[in-house]
Amino acid sequence: MMGTGFISIVSTCALAVAATACGGASAKLAMANNTPVARASGNGVLSDGTSLRLKITAVYLAEDVDPTTMNNVGNTAMIWLNPECQNDIENCNPDGLVNPPGPRIKQYFDLSRSTAEVDAELNSQGAPVDPGTYKYARIEMCKVLGGETQPSVPTMMWAGPGMSAEQGFTSNLPLEALEADEAIVAWEADGEPLTPDHGWPLRLVVPSRYFWKSAKWLRGLELRSTDEPGFWERYGYHNDADPWKEERYGF
Repeated sequence: MMGTGFISIVSTCALAVAATACGGASAKLAMANNTPVARASGNGVLSDGTSLRLKITAVYLAEDVDPTTMNNVGNTAMIWLNPECQNDIENCNPDGLVNPPGPRIKQYFDLSRSTAEVDAELNSQGAPVDPGTYKYARIEMCKVLGGETQPSVPTMMWAGPGMSAEQGFTSNLPLEALEADEAIVAWEADGEPLTPDHGWPLRLVVPSRYFWKSAKWLRGLELRSTDEPGFWERYGYHNDADPWKEERYGF
């Protein structure tokens, strides 16, 4: 049996997304989503089922990028800062991360909008840019500090056409694990509805397995005649995940 749900995603703190070149005291970033279909509604989902929303801290132009550390090299210019950061770039982080203490980003930046809408927002602040040649536009998504490995709420919401699980994240379990008396599908705790941080509106709770098997934000259960590894299992986590056997990794 496979439980499907969506999950928090953390990337490296900056992501090179496009190439550009400019010189002078100002710059205009031109990005293209190359999406031929129009948005079907105001919820960030295109008519073909595609959605891409990120919690973005800032957008930079960079002269170059170190291929090992992925840090900016040479001239760097911030051309857009999320208004939710309240001009505090050093301490701003997406909602769900504890450190550093400061403003939190709660709203998603909708990249499934038209190219014109995305470009207009990213160029709306008119930030000054020193003369030079900049090869990369870079998106800062998060600061991972203080031992945190992932936020407690999602920072990315992505779905492709025909994708049944939000962002493609799944968790696989043998049927007997779900049939155990202690395994439940939960919608409340201590008499109160689950909060989004804890998997609202539904989440699996499977005490006999490591907790990555207990999918939050549950969307469905699929009965299968053969096992199919879930997302984390495909990236090296143990397929059985028995904590009493310390089955953390599959290699």
